Amino acid sequence: MENEATILKNTNIYGQIFSLSIDNENNIYFGKNDGLYKSIDNGQTNIKINNIPSYSVYSLSIDKQN
Repeated sequence: MENEATILKNTNIYGQIFSLSIDNENNIYFGKNDGLYKSIDNGQTNIKINNIPSYSVYSLSIDKQN
């Protein structure tokens, strides 16, 4: 699990957010020009997901069943 995510506490996310989705547990997922991010606390802490390529994320879909 090491290096799968970078936790960015109390930081501002600069730049454009291209995509946004919220799951059944109110976790926020958003795509930017440098990859995918997740917040489990309404944006107070943002986690950059590192186990996927760091491409621009223009579209995002959450499977509400899982």
